[in-house]
Amino acid sequence: MAKEFEVAKLDEAREGSIIQVVDAAVPPDKKSSPHRTLIVLATTILSFFVAAFWVFLRESSARAFELPENRQRVEAIKQRWKAKQDKR
Repeated sequence: MAKEFEVAKLDEAREGSIIQVVDAAVPPDKKSSPHRTLIVLATTILSFFVAAFWVFLRESSARAFELPENRQRVEAIKQRWKAKQDKR
């Protein structure tokens, strides 16, 4: 049994690689799109506007809570919302 195993190992080593290259890789004639530069530029502009909107929203909500009457209104809205959710 050990001899047969050794013979099988030698046969496998002599065969070489099983993978054959059918077609060689060829570089493309034209680069594909979308272009990385456009993606980076669009993402940067979009993230700037999202960040600016977030800062504006945080600032306006902070100002809204400065007045006590606004705080009372927001608390009333929260209580009504909670009551509505509890009914479901």
